[in-house]
Amino acid sequence: MRKFLMLFTSLLLVFFIYSCTGTGEVSVTFIENGGTEVEDITVNSSSTSINFPEPTKEGFTFDGWYLDEDLTEPFTIAALLTNTTLTLYAKWASSVLTYTITFEPNGGSAVAAITGEAGSTVTAPTNPTKTGNTFGGWYIDALLTTPYIFTTMPESNITLYAKWNVTVADTKTITFESNGGSVVSAITLEVGLSVTAPTAPTKVGNTFGGWYSDALLTTPYTFTTMPAENITLYAKWTVNNYTISFEENGGTDVTNITQAYLSTVAAPTAPTKVGNTFGGWYSDALLTMPYTFTTMPAENITLYAKWTVNNYTISFEENGGADVTNITQAYLSVVTAP
Repeated sequence: MRKFLMLFTSLLLVFFIYSCTGTGEVSVTFIENGGTEVEDITVNSSSTSINFPEPTKEGFTFDGWYLDEDLTEPFTIAALLTNTTLTLYAKWASSVLTYTITFEPNGGSAVAAITGEAGSTVTAPTNPTKTGNTFGGWYIDALLTTPYIFTTMPESNITLYAKWNVTVADTKTITFESNGGSVVSAITLEVGLSVTAPTAPTKVGNTFGGWYSDALLTTPYTFTTMPAENITLYAKWTVNNYTISFEENGGTDVTNITQAYLSTVAAPTAPTKVGNTFGGWYSDALLTMPYTFTTMPAENITLYAKWTVNNYTISFEENGGADVTNITQAYLSVVTAP
């Protein structure tokens, strides 16, 4: 119902304008927009059909006259009823036919489509790439049975399909010389692929200091991509220091010994303890495992002093009296008078 009312109102407006203007003349000016020049004309506002002149433009087809410069409003007879002067603008459509070649890279890198005029010279695009493959040319069909030769632009849109030939990968190997550390498996990869360092090896009493390109350990190696040749890398180690601590068990203090792993270790000067004889160093607090000093172990340790209580004798000088038997007992034991 709303659309009907709007249409009815529009017809009344046109009828009213037409009644007011009558059968006057309208001056029409033409803007050819690059086409051949067209003479301006005068037309009767009451005309029901008008054959405006049509300009020409090389490579284009005339697509009608428009009421605005942006070519959004085509001319209609109704425009004569509301104007005494009109400026019309020519619209042009290209008459040159263009077509597009689209490329299906079949897993390779993207290739931009080529658009051009039919019959114009066309050259092949830069070859796409695909890891592990060699480009084998463009084909007309998806089954890759008919190669395509680039000469001139075809008279239709087409799609070309890339053919790929699998290549044998150029692989190299990095071998690891652990220099006494745990075994590290070799790495074999295609040249140029990203490569990361393996899990660091371990070595008793040492700290791993990285991989080096030379056996003399002067050139550190940085893992980035697989090199173009087989190489051997060498492990660098730093010997750790460890400490032997002493629990004197009541004896005089003994200084701790800190030295490099496997270096020769000599026993310290024996401690002393009043009324006791030093019985050696032991690995355990219960004094069941004697310790022998040879080389520095691969860990910090504590040694425990063993002591044996001394026996002492009390002798008696009777000065003419009856004999009194000597008393021999352990240091600090309770002594009863004879």
